[in-house]
Amino acid sequence: MRRASVQFFGNRSFTFRAQAGSLSRQARFFVVVELAALLMNYFLFRWLVPKVHVLPPELVSFLGTFIVFVTFAYPMRRLVIFKLPE
Repeated sequence: MRRASVQFFGNRSFTFRAQAGSLSRQARFFVVVELAALLMNYFLFRWLVPKVHVLPPELVSFLGTFIVFVTFAYPMRRLVIFKLPE
């Protein structure tokens, strides 16, 4: 819980400088997106492990996490959660 709070306020304050947005809206979207990313990480890992035999599961996990972050988590943070009002 503490890690998620630090991540949320770090993204809000430093990464995206989105203090002008609604805190409660951002927090709700953040929780939903993080839960979705967690599920995506799990299912992508379960799908990749039997297909990528050349890498140990630990590295497959890193690969899956990277794919989810680049294609889903970061764009959602940038374009939805911490998007600044016009």
